[in-house]
Amino acid sequence: MYKLNQNDWNGNPSKSLKRLSDNASIPFAPDNTDYQAFKIAVLDQQPNALIDNGDSFSMSSNESILENADGSKMTIDEAKAYVRTLP
Repeated sequence: MYKLNQNDWNGNPSKSLKRLSDNASIPFAPDNTDYQAFKIAVLDQQPNALIDNGDSFSMSSNESILENADGSKMTIDEAKAYVRTLP
């Protein structure tokens, strides 16, 4: 699962997210492999892409993959719509 980072100090939208399994910060950079894995996980609903330790789980179509910076969980449809706006 992922969580969007807070807005920057100037109030601009965040340009990174946190992978909650290991607290890694992932920039919205198209050449970053973790960022690519995040987009695949959300857009293609591949939950295994969310987990680096080899564990797997099943994910229903309404289960959350992404949290807003305030901790509100997005549905898969909300997460997909958001990811489609990213570079």
